[in-house]
Amino acid sequence: MRRAAVALALQASCALAAPPTLPDLTPVPTTSSSLSPTVRFGRLDLTLEQTTLAQFRADAGVGTLHRAGEGAERLQWLCYALGPAPKGPRAWLWSRRMHGDTIGAVTLSSSSSGEADCPRLPARLKPVQLQDRLALGAASHQVIDLLGRPEGAHDGWWLYGQEDSAPSQGLNRRRYLGAHVSHGKVDELFVEQTTTE
Repeated sequence: MRRAAVALALQASCALAAPPTLPDLTPVPTTSSSLSPTVRFGRLDLTLEQTTLAQFRADAGVGTLHRAGEGAERLQWLCYALGPAPKGPRAWLWSRRMHGDTIGAVTLSSSSSGEADCPRLPARLKPVQLQDRLALGAASHQVIDLLGRPEGAHDGWWLYGQEDSAPSQGLNRRRYLGAHVSHGKVDELFVEQTTTE
């Protein structure tokens, strides 16, 4: 349901650099593997729900903060080209209202529709890796070696989820990772974390 609301907010924004729509995560897939909240950009570690969009933009030295939607459907994001090709790979760092100004999710795609307003990510912030070594172009067996067989799959997406609770703090944290596999290779990746009371 929330994916549909996000998709509508993005369509309404007419923003060229909007993050791609993610697969539905209902029911929540689970995995026994530990999903990391850290995304590595070269030597820079971005921690979901800790690193802010402003901090990352300052570290990159480039980037435009985009906004779409209002209230519960509010989204903010940065978009970066990962290579020189106009329709080449892209990275989106984004947050929903529940994330505040922190980055709650990162999406990587090996192709795009050629968004003109995504500046190139500086070379020092590459490669971009999830789980310390999972990147675009990885072979499907590398995903299985790292995370095991997916508990959920939908339209080529291999989905993994993990839920952590901290009863003493009254917090519930969910982390999701998705790898879209086509012809034995990963062509899209995302990781998202949400913490609720």
